[in-house]
Amino acid sequence: MRNHVLPLFSLLFVSLLQYFSHLDPVLKKELHRERKAMAAPFELLGILEDLADSEFKKFKWYLQQAEVLDGFAAISKSQLENADRMDTVDEIIDTHNKNAVEVIMKTLKLIQKNDLVQRLSNLNSMSQESLSDCQHKLKSNLQKRFHDLFEQATESGKQMQKNETYTELCVTKEVPEGQSATCSNQTINIEDVLVPKPDQAGALRTLMTKGGSGTGKTVLTRKFVLDWAEDKLRNDIQFVFPFTFRELNFLKERQCSWMDLLHQFFAETKEVRSFDKLQIVFILDGLDECRLPLDFHNNEILSDVTELSSVDALLTNLIMGKLFPTASVWITTKPEAASQILPEYINMVTEVRGFTDMKIDEYFRKRFRNKELASSIISHVKASQSLHIMCRIPVLCWITATVLEDMFKTNERREQPKTLTEMYIHFLLVQIKLANVKYYGKAETDPTCIKGTSKTILSLGKLAFEQLQKGSLIFYEADLKECGIDVGAASEFPRIIKENAAFNQDKLFSFIHLSVQEFLAAFHVIVSFIKSGVNPLSQEQSQPSSVDKDQSAVKGLFQSAVDHALQNPNGHLDLFLCFLVGLSLHTHQALLQNLTRQLGSSLESNQDTVQYIRKRIREKPSPERCISLFCCLNELKDHSLLEEIQQSLRTGRLSSEKLSSAQWSTLVFIILSSETELNMFDLKKFSASEESLLNLLPLVQASRLSLLDHCQVSSRGCRALALVLSSPSSNLRALDLSYNQYDGVYDLAVGLQDPQCRLETLRLSNCGLTDVSGRYLSHVLSYQFSSLRELDLSNNNLCDSGVYFLSMGLERPHCKLETLRLVRCGLTWEVCDSVAFFLSSQSSCVRHLDLSMNNLQDSGVLVLRGGLESPHGKLEALRLRFCNLSEKSCGVLASVLTSQTSTSSLRQLELCNNDLQDSGVKLLTVALESPRCNLEILRLSNCMVSERSCEALASALSSKTSSLKELDLSSNDLQDSGVKLLSVGLKSPRCILETLRLSGCQVTEEGCSSLASALSSNPSYLKELDLSYNHPGDSGVLLFSAGLEDPQWRLDTLKVDHGGVQRLRPGLWKYACELTLDPNTAHRELSLSDGNRKVTRVEKEPYPYHPERFDKVTQLLCTTGLMGRCYWEVQAKHTDISVTYKGISRRGDNNDCTFGRNDKSWSLRWSNCPRVEHNCKDTYLSNPQGDPDRVGVFLDWHAGSVSFYSISSGTQTHLHTFHCTFTEPVYPGFGLFCDDSFVSLTSRGNAVISQASDAEI
Repeated sequence: MRNHVLPLFSLLFVSLLQYFSHLDPVLKKELHRERKAMAAPFELLGILEDLADSEFKKFKWYLQQAEVLDGFAAISKSQLENADRMDTVDEIIDTHNKNAVEVIMKTLKLIQKNDLVQRLSNLNSMSQESLSDCQHKLKSNLQKRFHDLFEQATESGKQMQKNETYTELCVTKEVPEGQSATCSNQTINIEDVLVPKPDQAGALRTLMTKGGSGTGKTVLTRKFVLDWAEDKLRNDIQFVFPFTFRELNFLKERQCSWMDLLHQFFAETKEVRSFDKLQIVFILDGLDECRLPLDFHNNEILSDVTELSSVDALLTNLIMGKLFPTASVWITTKPEAASQILPEYINMVTEVRGFTDMKIDEYFRKRFRNKELASSIISHVKASQSLHIMCRIPVLCWITATVLEDMFKTNERREQPKTLTEMYIHFLLVQIKLANVKYYGKAETDPTCIKGTSKTILSLGKLAFEQLQKGSLIFYEADLKECGIDVGAASEFPRIIKENAAFNQDKLFSFIHLSVQEFLAAFHVIVSFIKSGVNPLSQEQSQPSSVDKDQSAVKGLFQSAVDHALQNPNGHLDLFLCFLVGLSLHTHQALLQNLTRQLGSSLESNQDTVQYIRKRIREKPSPERCISLFCCLNELKDHSLLEEIQQSLRTGRLSSEKLSSAQWSTLVFIILSSETELNMFDLKKFSASEESLLNLLPLVQASRLSLLDHCQVSSRGCRALALVLSSPSSNLRALDLSYNQYDGVYDLAVGLQDPQCRLETLRLSNCGLTDVSGRYLSHVLSYQFSSLRELDLSNNNLCDSGVYFLSMGLERPHCKLETLRLVRCGLTWEVCDSVAFFLSSQSSCVRHLDLSMNNLQDSGVLVLRGGLESPHGKLEALRLRFCNLSEKSCGVLASVLTSQTSTSSLRQLELCNNDLQDSGVKLLTVALESPRCNLEILRLSNCMVSERSCEALASALSSKTSSLKELDLSSNDLQDSGVKLLSVGLKSPRCILETLRLSGCQVTEEGCSSLASALSSNPSYLKELDLSYNHPGDSGVLLFSAGLEDPQWRLDTLKVDHGGVQRLRPGLWKYACELTLDPNTAHRELSLSDGNRKVTRVEKEPYPYHPERFDKVTQLLCTTGLMGRCYWEVQAKHTDISVTYKGISRRGDNNDCTFGRNDKSWSLRWSNCPRVEHNCKDTYLSNPQGDPDRVGVFLDWHAGSVSFYSISSGTQTHLHTFHCTFTEPVYPGFGLFCDDSFVSLTSRGNAVISQASDAEI
């Protein structure tokens, strides 16, 4: 049967073709139109998407039942069983072809979805041909409308269409409030701007795009419209309707429907009877210019697009989704006006950030076809940070291009603009010049302002001000005439004022950009006040005053302007205020003297205005208003601007957590466009958090040194920093990420290995690095383009294996590292094999190496010797503090310094805090006298050296081959006898020592006399002498004071502070201080006794309330904050022994209150398993030998260290040393964490606390 049917069908098809070929053409067209009237597949899909899951399941069941489909074929169960909505549409079309719509309508009726039946009927009623015709007409009209937006290429005299100069803008998605935008935010291409989020079903409903004034919001929307009209965007968008709030403001009092609006603004759509389920995009540009109330709460709810209502109600219902529910709505606004729309009606927020640095160059090259001119302007812009930053805002880039083009064309070398006000002044002067040349025949170099031109500009200023006061941004010809402006005269300034395409019969005008209107309005206020003495901003009629005489009136003008702008909730007057205060500067008024010379005077109220603005900032206005006031300070060129911003963020007046990304962008723009020097960026001066970092990344990129230590930086921050490092425009050369408890090496490595990265110094002290980090850093160091010269990995648990991996990179030929710090990295003597390996490498560049506070012991130095003696070695400085070395290491190092195989490259050797004894120092002094030794700096502080070493040191100093220029013997009990021996060497004419440190060496007046005598004998070299923490007495100080007056002495720095008889005690007891426990800080379960020198745990004490008392944690502090060098001992059991800033929290039991669990305290937990802790990072210590009966604490505040010692039978054993930078006095504190805990302060004689600051004579 089938074999006969197919031929018959073919014959029938041929007959039908022949029949159609003889039909009347009109009839054929109607039949064609009817055939094309079927709804499109995506429209059918839209219908099915409105079915609930249960309804959709029933819908598919009916499609399988032939008996209810009135003769239409059923679709088999197997085809529909697992079909989703898209698959179902495909199955219906494949089965029923042109009858698909009828089948769907029948099935919808069966499940009683009559609303969808009606909608599908409406969709099907309009032919695709008619729809396409409307689309074509609309696109054609929009092309004409937006192609008319051109820029004048004055060097050629030709007009350039917007598409020729359009440069891609940086558009990013804004993260929710309280989170941070980062430079790693994915930028959005214009074709993807309305693409929904991955987790969002269907089309994007409402998009809000924020951006500051001039960042390109309007240009972005118009480019989108133009691309759609030219079929460059995705084809699923059927209609785009661009509106501006400027235009809609004119319809404020009108009653109309949405269909009326569409037909009025877009007459091509009159044939469209319904837009239901069509893919439509509404663009509402310039919410910040909206003068409608947008009353979402009280406007009537509409459900019909043909229903009459106010334009305000039409807009709120559109935004709420009550009308055109399937359409997309795109709103643009300045950040300060965004709150006019309730957040629940916004599905996604993006931010326009203007141009990137690369796009600035691209814009100028597109704008100027003369390549030489373009290159000159680009070079000029890049030479000025403020100018370059301003050019990131497209409208300022356009204005800059105009100003610089004129400057280069006329060979003028005037001072370049540095503020917005200066830029707009120069732009205005260029427009005046162009009008004079074109319409009055003036030469381009003639600065004279024609009277007619001057009058027009002043009248335009009046128009700008009056319309700004009314909130009008579009105005009629009658408005121009009221201000004495002839339309013909206005047309002489096409880059200031323009005629708009009218949607009614009247001519409409607007300024070329809102910022131009705001500038001219501010200019009018200045001119009007100078001329009349009346404040145009005052609501009350004031008496005219003499500007020259009545400064209170001038002060009142600017203060009223500030108040007026702050009272405006949507920031409509923010930029106007910036221009107004900027124009108050006499230097700015001088630039406009040709316009204002007939007024005969000027005004200036700089400092009064600055002080008033600072006062208003301290009143904690909203973030928007606060940022506006910062802009004003920038326009006034106030040098306190950066400090004001830092203080506002640091104190919380400007909450970093509540700032939007757009507001952060504005802050960054203000800072970078100011004249502030940004060689160093310290995040802690702003807000020490990762959130602040991510929003201030442009400041990191602009600085040469960025201090991000103690700022809670995590992987997110490190990934963002990697992008900064790989940016070709980055100035960053040094980065400090110390004390951030995250191993971010892996994330940073991406940027460090980028060819664009030029970072030379990286500090990662105390960042939780492990041996794996060594592997990543090895790759970075061996990378061909690595520029790293200095690397600090101190206070990380790298262990020997980490340094082993690191050494692989250090010996590679591309490695340029010169300084490596590995302080307290958990290293043993075995690591010295890896160190010797890279030090002896021919390609190694390492010149400075710090291995301090690692348990290297003498074995480590012995292993290291091979690398130090290598003929390829370039090491100049070696630091081995706290490495458990003895005199044996001194013998090895002496051998290195006098090596016969090669001349030693070592210039600096630091062996402080090792038990070298006199025997070890004597070995070193032998090397110092060798002609092969080139050592210039030797530091032996706290090395158990006595006067017995001083004779050998004196011999070395007086050796004819000695090259020693700095010697540090501090904290060794040399006494006067040792200083006398040392002075013999200082007297020698061969001694070239420049710096001698004898701090804490038990020196009295007698030792001072010997030193003074030596300096008198050989005054040629010594420049610095440190005798602090000794007992020179008044007579000793006088000896040096007199010597300082001697012109033959070269001594310029003498330290004799913190003196006193107590400094003659041996060891650390010379720094002893008397402590007293503070009962006002004691937790109520702590009981004080023994004159507040002992504390134990009890049930509870009825202490009175005190704000400094710890209420949850059983801790207390001592009464006195300490600075300088201080030492104390305690007997303790199960106790936290700590030092802390006074600002540690007292309320609660969280980390902010607990010693060692925050960045304000450093603690030793003295228990069976002792450990040290700072900022939640703890390190367990080995149990001390013997049976310690006391714990000693030594604070060296200026050196930034606090050390803990166990004391057993009078013997001190070093436990741990914290290194940091103290910023305020620290208080000894104790925490008692067990029932049997106690603390007793040990007294040694009549120790006193010396709080004198460093004294330099």
